[in-house]
Amino acid sequence: MNDAFASLFEWWGLIPFYSVGLGIHLQGYDKFCKNFNGTPWYTYIGVIMILSTLFTFALFYYIIRNPRFNRAWNWWIMALILFIINFSISFSIPYNDISSKNICPKLNVRIEDCLGFAFSVSIWSVIILMILTITPLRKGSINCRNTTFWKP
Repeated sequence: MNDAFASLFEWWGLIPFYSVGLGIHLQGYDKFCKNFNGTPWYTYIGVIMILSTLFTFALFYYIIRNPRFNRAWNWWIMALILFIINFSISFSIPYNDISSKNICPKLNVRIEDCLGFAFSVSIWSVIILMILTITPLRKGSINCRNTTFWKP
């Protein structure tokens, strides 16, 4: 699971938004620079991203039952809120590790790496929300069954 989320957030090595050092830390490399017995942050952050995306999908299509909410711009507002939530979570975890020196000093991780990682996770959460939106799962909604990110 850790490797799957690692390759996803690293965009399969095509678009590196953050350093290899942060990637090594997020895979569970300990602060003593010995081995990978630390916290597997990729898995935890990936599960949080998927759960928050599923909750946002359910909130938009099933929980909010207001007919005025069935516009495409409302979908984009929900996507922006999802982006901000995932950005905050995925930035704060590695940033707290840097601040508390709970990271191997040889990895040379900077705050810019935390920002790049948070951006990567946030973009993936919106992409997954888009994918969920084009599935038949939204057809069970009462008021927003025809609402997608491109049309009301």
